[in-house]
Amino acid sequence: MRLRKQGIALVTALLMTALLLVFVAALVTGLRQSGFLTRAYQDEATALGVAEAGVYHTLAKLEEDVSWTDGFNEKAMLKGEGHYTVTFNPDPGSGPVSAQESVNNLMGTAAVNGPRGLGTVAPHSAEIVVDSLVGTRSRRLTVVIKKAPPPTDASIASTRRVRIHGDSVISGITSLEDPQEIPSGIHSNMGGTPGSVILWTADPGDTVSVSGTVSSVASGAGSIDFSDSDGVATLAGSPATDPGADEIPIPDIDIQSRIDGKSSSPAPTTSPGITTLPSGDYYASGDFSYSGDLKLEDANLYVNGDLDLRGALSGNGSVFVAGETEVKGSVEIATTNDQNVALFSQGSVKLTGYNGTQYMEDIIAGGDAQFASDYAAAETAYTALRANLDMAGYPFPASVREEMDAIRRVLGAAGSGPTFAGLSPAVLTSMRQNLRDNYPASSSRDFVIRKLNSQIRFFWGRLEPYGAEPPAPPDVIWDDWVSGAHRRFAMFDVFIDDNTMRFSELAKQLEVYIDQVNWDSPGSSYFQGMVYTKGFLYAGNEITVIGALMTHGDDSLPGETIDGVALEPGDILLASRSTLTYNREYFDGTGSGGGGLLSIVTWIGR
Repeated sequence: MRLRKQGIALVTALLMTALLLVFVAALVTGLRQSGFLTRAYQDEATALGVAEAGVYHTLAKLEEDVSWTDGFNEKAMLKGEGHYTVTFNPDPGSGPVSAQESVNNLMGTAAVNGPRGLGTVAPHSAEIVVDSLVGTRSRRLTVVIKKAPPPTDASIASTRRVRIHGDSVISGITSLEDPQEIPSGIHSNMGGTPGSVILWTADPGDTVSVSGTVSSVASGAGSIDFSDSDGVATLAGSPATDPGADEIPIPDIDIQSRIDGKSSSPAPTTSPGITTLPSGDYYASGDFSYSGDLKLEDANLYVNGDLDLRGALSGNGSVFVAGETEVKGSVEIATTNDQNVALFSQGSVKLTGYNGTQYMEDIIAGGDAQFASDYAAAETAYTALRANLDMAGYPFPASVREEMDAIRRVLGAAGSGPTFAGLSPAVLTSMRQNLRDNYPASSSRDFVIRKLNSQIRFFWGRLEPYGAEPPAPPDVIWDDWVSGAHRRFAMFDVFIDDNTMRFSELAKQLEVYIDQVNWDSPGSSYFQGMVYTKGFLYAGNEITVIGALMTHGDDSLPGETIDGVALEPGDILLASRSTLTYNREYFDGTGSGGGGLLSIVTWIGR
């Protein structure tokens, strides 16, 4: 009986042990499956984040270079696991595009094929497909990217104060190729502060003209002040002023990260006088100083320090500067939208110019009668030329053509025929020779000579040899002008001599050029493109900007006092004789530009 009871207990224990083992096995299996599910869920979520990282990396690349199509092949995350791939179709206009291929049509003017079908990628846009993989889980994201619309049709957009002194003109055009006038104004996001946020100060007789609305977030009395009784302000916007306006979205760009990401790029190689950087990325590991003209040919320059350029910054591309930036400006006026540099500076920016007009006025005040006579004749000729362009239709009537040719003889090579109003011929050449023969070399003198050279070439007679350069056929001269190369002389003479509808669509370009050669400030320096800084922005005497100025102040950066004005990060100061012409085509997605701000307009598969 006792053995029987012991047997039953043993069987019971074995059964309980077996049952417990079943429960343990079930629990382990459940936990393992749960772990697998948890891991799969984590990988799925991480894959989405990796794909989004690929989207923003692609966006940054396209902001640097809108023609970029290199893509990424299993680009590993710097931290964490997973990778992403972006592959561009090389020719979306000629055939179908697969579902995993991206298409860059940011520079295109017509729709092309895309991953969603024929003709699905609109002009001035890109459709980006990003495939990511984390563990065994993959994700695909598709986004549509376009150039970011301008936050406002403003020549000036600031997060802090805007100060303007003296003679200034602020206006806007749709494009250099089709320069229809548009209103363009000034905006400050600064609010909640007493006193003037946007202020114009004048010396006796000064004028300021703003074609668009002057607006500020600040709404207090006097927050926008153009009332200086020493001058005359013309505010043509509708409304003229708008205190208490909404903020506009001025982007906060991570400039240093852009620069750090290009540290493996080759260093720029400079040459005396002028340096041209071919297409590609260039990295300067410290301060970059250069005396001469720097031209970008679809190039991007990354400076991990300060940029000090004693000459022109021109061409097509982007410049990112980790420190402070100073640029003297160009003697040349660009006439095509593909001359467009986007300058992004972490530190403050100074566009200082050479003050060429003051230099010439000092010569006149010093008693140089010949220079004074030539200067006055040039001013008279430019005024008459501007009046003729304002009132004449195109093609020009014979009487207008004759008068414009007579004006041209005053400014360029004389050739045969009378000069306008009996003025001396070739006065710009006379001024140039006077400076070479009688005045010591200096940065201001040499700048004025270079500027006179560019204008002499423009107004030269087509049948007159220019130095060793023989006359070129009219079509060659015009094609050179349209391309923006400006290597040929006598463009103006070709324009008025041909006088056919063949050139009618480009007549407005000529007006823009003449407008910028304003004899009220004949010594201006030029900058064409967008300037963005997280410090303050100072435009010195006689700076002409065709583009826009934008600040997003970083309070950790130092300020500075210039011309008696204390400038803090985000402030903008324009000194006397500043001209800003906002060019909408740089910013609305139809301009060519080497780089710029982009926005994601559609997410697919997120």
